[in-house]
Parts: sequence; C-alpha cells; structure tokens
Amino acid sequence: MKIQTIKSTGITHGMHVTKITFGSGETTSRHYHKWTTEVYTVISGTGIISQGGLNQVVKSGDIIVIEPLTRHQIFNTGEGDLVIYSHKDRSAQFKDYFE
Repeated sequence: MKIQTIKSTGITHGMHVTKITFGSGETTSRHYHKWTTEVYTVISGTGIISQGGLNQVVKSGDIIVIEPLTRHQIFNTGEGDLVIYSHKDRSAQFKDYFE
C-alpha cells in the first residue's frame, strides 16, 4: 500500500487529503477513528469497503462517508490498483487510529 499526502491545510483549517493506492489483494486493518469523519473518493479500481459490519462494493466515482467510531476496512478485489482519496477533517491532525 502506498500513502501520499496531497494536502494538509493545518490544524485551524478544513481538510487533510491523502491518496492511498492498494495493489491487487491488499487491504487495511480493521480500524476506527474516535473523532474523525473520513470520506473516501474512489478514483480508480474496484474493491470492498466494510463498515459497521456491512460490505459495500466500490468502483471509480463512488464516495463513501465513514462516521467516527465506525469500524471499517478496505479490500482491493480487482486485478489492478485501487486508488482512493481519503478526506479527513481537522481532527486527523491528532492520533485517531484504533484497531
């Protein structure tokens, strides 16, 4: 998995945007954020996003909102890369990743 910060506007401003590239078969660990709302924009590829015990098939153009305290996980189910932009609110500036 390759993670690249696209834009971080700082603690007193809007959003933190990260580009995440998953190779075929790659996944994240199942995790949650106590304070952060996370919005995923699928740029390319196909996969599954599991959140709150439900699985959602995702593809290019899909937008998924993950509310705080919701356990979630991303799986690349395609043959090529799954590329997602992760948009997080300013609370992402603090340690907010729990398994």
